[in-house]
Amino acid sequence: MPNACRFCGTTNRQITKEHVWPDWLREYLPALRQYGHIERWNSAGGRQQWQQPVLTATVRVFCGACNNGWMSQLEDAAKRIVGPMVVGNAVKLDANAQQTVANWVALKGLVAAQTSSVEQPIPESHYRRVYHLKGAPPNTMRVWIGRRLNLADPNWPRRAQLFGAHFIPVTDKLPVFPVPPDFERYRSEGGVFNATIFQVGHFFALALQHDWPGLRARPNPGSAAAGALRPIWPTARTVEWPPPRPVDDLGNPHKVTRFLQIAPPLVPVFDP
Repeated sequence: MPNACRFCGTTNRQITKEHVWPDWLREYLPALRQYGHIERWNSAGGRQQWQQPVLTATVRVFCGACNNGWMSQLEDAAKRIVGPMVVGNAVKLDANAQQTVANWVALKGLVAAQTSSVEQPIPESHYRRVYHLKGAPPNTMRVWIGRRLNLADPNWPRRAQLFGAHFIPVTDKLPVFPVPPDFERYRSEGGVFNATIFQVGHFFALALQHDWPGLRARPNPGSAAAGALRPIWPTARTVEWPPPRPVDDLGNPHKVTRFLQIAPPLVPVFDP
């Protein structure tokens, strides 16, 4: 049986190579023409790190129609907004710009997950939602952005760590107490939370995708995360980037979800 496209599920189209990180980043980070250090965490495999020419990394799990169609369109739309943040330039994001960035974060998080040597526990339905909506689902995905201030690689002297990705199943990482009854029921019935976290230069993104439409989530008030993360999806009023605090203050990004406060929907929501 032919391989199916991870996004649309089709088996009758050619599966093509997709760059994990787009070529347009060369305009903002030209030093990446050389080899760089990449580090990634995932819950099953722990810490992984290696060297590779980061802008040439590709995956072959998406069909040509997706790759050259809506995925390419999301890349083109994000370039002028995300690019300045990659190099640390201050920007203001209105609702349209927030949606553009959130769509790109939804896409890149799922694309980057394909590079892991350990299978990531991301349901096929999460890929299908992003495909059908051609971007971030409004009721089953939350997106925050922040700034990484210090780009020095802690493990390789005199080298920058310009890329990082973290894939986390959050369902078993929520506080053990207190757990609201409906929240516990969601978990016991197999409800899924997945966090994809990645950093490109100074740009940092955290996306939480789940199966509970209308779920509420925010950084704990008064925590370091409240000053370091800015919600952009669902869209909010105009967002100024960078936030007052860098994500460096949060420590290990793999544990960043401990700063989140998650609560059931106030009213039923039926669309993803």
